[in-house]
Amino acid sequence: MKRVVFRLLLLAVLLVLAVFLGNAAAQGCEGIPFLSWLAWRIQFGWDPVTLDLYVMQLAFGAHINISVAETVLVLGAVLLGSQIKINV
Repeated sequence: MKRVVFRLLLLAVLLVLAVFLGNAAAQGCEGIPFLSWLAWRIQFGWDPVTLDLYVMQLAFGAHINISVAETVLVLGAVLLGSQIKINV
């Protein structure tokens, strides 16, 4: 049981690091002509919808912005996380 929890925690940390490093790499590669393809982004999502109740207002919406560098690093993190052997 400890092994499964530790493995999931490790995978979560690797994925978060991959997203942050991928975003930083994409922003850094924007100005370099032969690496600018790493900064290509796709954006999708829903515009905010507001539910106006008398006492409060609720807003629901989501936007996702994914770059090539983030995708490559997330795939690498998943592959790395599946290859790591844990001895607990």
